Parts: sequence; structure tokens; C-alpha cells
Amino acid sequence: GIVIEYLYNGEYYAIFSPPIQGSTAQLGIGVTRLQFSIPRDLCSVAGTYRFQLLGIGSCEFVVDG
Repeated sequence: GIVIEYLYNGEYYAIFSPPIQGSTAQLGIGVTRLQFSIPRDLCSVAGTYRFQLLGIGSCEFVVDG
């Protein structure tokens, strides 16, 4: 699954885990595109977030205020 987390006091906390329903597309060998919607204001607070694709990896990103 997918999890979006927010970094607070040195620890990540899950803030969103969207369902993935019929939203994948095979782009090639070993390449898959996932599409899902998130609430418009999910990352409205400045700080560090992490996008995790469980069992595969993660990516941190920063939202400026």
C-alpha cells in the first residue's frame, strides 16, 4: 500500500493511506504507474513529508510555508 507521513519531533506519523482501486497501469517490464487522489489540503502545513510505497521504498519531500 501507499502511506504519506509527516515528520514531527524526529518521528514520522502516518497522515494518509489512500485506497488504490483500478488505478494501476503497466508501463513496461518492471514499471508501473499508480494513480490516486489525496485531499487538497493534505500537505498544507510546512514541513517534511514522506511518501512510502510499502515493500518498495520511500521518498521524502519538503513543503515550504
